[in-house]
Amino acid sequence: MTGDIAAFVRRSSDRSDAAKPNHSNGMQTGPEMSFSGKSSIVILGMHRSGTSALARLCGIAGGKLPTRMVGADHGNELGHWEPAGINKLNDSTLQKLGRAWYDWRPLDWDVSGSGAREGYLEQFYTELAFDFEDIHFAVIKEPRLCVFADAVLPALAARGVTSKIILPVRNPIEVCHSLKKRDQLSFESAALLWLR
Repeated sequence: MTGDIAAFVRRSSDRSDAAKPNHSNGMQTGPEMSFSGKSSIVILGMHRSGTSALARLCGIAGGKLPTRMVGADHGNELGHWEPAGINKLNDSTLQKLGRAWYDWRPLDWDVSGSGAREGYLEQFYTELAFDFEDIHFAVIKEPRLCVFADAVLPALAARGVTSKIILPVRNPIEVCHSLKKRDQLSFESAALLWLR
């Protein structure tokens, strides 16, 4: 598997600039732009499972990290390496749906009224285009995407993005202890979150 991902990174980062969109020629941007022909690595991992380190390694290997990133903090002193816009969108969408990042219950899109899922995806495209529209190869890491994966992954494919999914797995007991230390989550709540 490691060899497959490394080969994908090399192939994607070696493509010529001719494959990149030329915005000076009036190419459409924003939520309606085509992402066709782009590649991405989507890191879908539980909080406290090494997703930040993995995103950074993908960046070092040639992948493009977002232009706007969540900064370092007490919980991750070397940085999160995740798109700040998508992070903010995911948090606000969870709130609209009566959830939070630490909530293990499934999403109910109907809580927010009809069109909530489609509205989320349009905003997701906008954030993605802002951070990655000029970049052929994107490294997309945001732990909340695990919750939105059933909406986001088919949407990326429909827009012509070839995605490789990486799902890092850390011992769930270590994850639970780490969440308890960082966020004061109970062991039981952290375990349910891991299972989700």
